[in-house]
Amino acid sequence: MYKIDYTTIIELLFNTKMADSYNILESSIRTMLQEEVATQVETTIDQRIHEIEKKYNQLYGELYSELEDRKYDHETYIERCDKLADLYDIEIDILYSSIGKEFDSAFTGSDEGELINYIVDARMELFETQIGKITLCNQYIRTNLNLENGDVVQIGGQGYRNEHLMFWSHARGLVYPDYKSGSDYGTVPSLFIVGNGPDEFSHLHWVEVIDYYDGFIWLSDTLQSEIKTTFVKSGDSYTTNIMIHGQPVLITSETPAPTKFQLFLDNKNKLHAYE
Repeated sequence: MYKIDYTTIIELLFNTKMADSYNILESSIRTMLQEEVATQVETTIDQRIHEIEKKYNQLYGELYSELEDRKYDHETYIERCDKLADLYDIEIDILYSSIGKEFDSAFTGSDEGELINYIVDARMELFETQIGKITLCNQYIRTNLNLENGDVVQIGGQGYRNEHLMFWSHARGLVYPDYKSGSDYGTVPSLFIVGNGPDEFSHLHWVEVIDYYDGFIWLSDTLQSEIKTTFVKSGDSYTTNIMIHGQPVLITSETPAPTKFQLFLDNKNKLHAYE
């Protein structure tokens, strides 16, 4: 008879954390880019103003040196200083336009808001491609969210048959569901291992978090070895009980060496095994 260690159960249950689910909307990505671009534009403007002021301070200095060398009278000096002041104002006035045209020659704006929106619109074009969308969402997650390994992300909100479903990995960023090993609804990727190790998950980690959850999970080598060595044959099937994160789980299989495991969603402490 399978012996239950209730102390272990309490400890593991207390430390077991279920997956969280996050929606990342296009509007959130745009807000992130607006903040990023605004900071970049402000930094660029400050640098350019510093460069312009340095240039005109040098020109004023040269004018004054020429005045001291008596190359012209004081009235001429004032006139030339006024012209330099006018040129300085013009460069400052067209600063946003100049920076915008460096970014894109088609830019026709003339103020900060127009420049920021123009650059953001250009960068948001990435969101129209799948690779670009994932890149932007990875950036958003790393800078704005505190996701854990295995958390669920819906890009653009929930879609039909989990079409927007992805999973978060600290090491790899957003990863697609595994559509080959389970069902076409999107199986939890095989890099997220179910087991009792410190970086392994409960078999219930994604229950009630994923719409149309197919229940396929990936057991650790340790658990698979335990299952194979403790199987009891009854007729044409094999059964055993194991502990996963402090909960007793019944395993049923038609083969003595299964490699795939699926949670019975109507009985969350029972797994069916496949070859």
